[in-house]
Amino acid sequence: MSKEATGSHGQVVGSASYFSQINRSTFWGNLPHADGFDYGRVLRELAGRADSAISSVYDDLQRRKDALLAIPESYRKKLAKQVKALYDVSSMGGGFGSRSSDCISLLESSDGSSFSFFTKNELNEAAKKIKDSWTFSSTEAEALVERAAKWGIDWAANGDEKKRNFLKEIEEGKGQRFLSEALEAYKKLGNNSDLSGRSGYRIGSDSYMHALERDVFGCNIPSSYGADWGNPQYEKLLREALQEIASQIQNNLEEAQRNNWYMRDENAEHMREGNSQSGKVRNQHVFLRRNCRQALVVRGRRQL
Repeated sequence: MSKEATGSHGQVVGSASYFSQINRSTFWGNLPHADGFDYGRVLRELAGRADSAISSVYDDLQRRKDALLAIPESYRKKLAKQVKALYDVSSMGGGFGSRSSDCISLLESSDGSSFSFFTKNELNEAAKKIKDSWTFSSTEAEALVERAAKWGIDWAANGDEKKRNFLKEIEEGKGQRFLSEALEAYKKLGNNSDLSGRSGYRIGSDSYMHALERDVFGCNIPSSYGADWGNPQYEKLLREALQEIASQIQNNLEEAQRNNWYMRDENAEHMREGNSQSGKVRNQHVFLRRNCRQALVVRGRRQL
């Protein structure tokens, strides 16, 4: 007598426990609501959370717009790549990731792209001298440099040798234009302690990016696919998980056909639903639809 089709883990093919088992054998099983056969729903929910994460980054960048220069360039580049990777996840599930280009523009423009006769390092060093002054408060130092940039060092110092020395140390013989640009760099530098995002972590830090990953995926991402190395591969991670699931389904169905096993009507319906949902996923995931198709003709206790 023919037996009911079972998978490699002993679960009945097409049953809820079958899909739960094969999903949990891959990264896919770590995702919220990923214990069944509704792959389209999981991707749509991922897309929604990816869109929310991108919007959260945009809001953080807008709130700290004047101080983004204080974020190390390496952090900004890594965060820009993470935003792009989140956009790819959004696209997989039919999302829009509408703020992604705005985020990337803010991160790429925060290093300053306007013409200057001076190097970024020169201006950053001068800005730090303004910020780290032991002689004057931040308000006094900023006002002094602003006056010197407009009217010259001697006028701003007004006979005070301490003020004159302070301004000369910043200016280094480069003139009033340099003081003006140094003051602008100082304002962009802002307060380094005030660069946290809504998550509480410093924008662009590893902790900040890990928090975004947990918000979207509901779990930790394997380091080789995550943002740690500056090249997150979220779409690849999801694609590989779905490919592995499809491969397991195909192997189980082929084994059932070889052995003349049967599938119950309700389990065939589950497979049909899995086919329908995976068909709504973008073209790169059509392999699930193809590999499930073999099971969809099975009804009742008819043999495969």
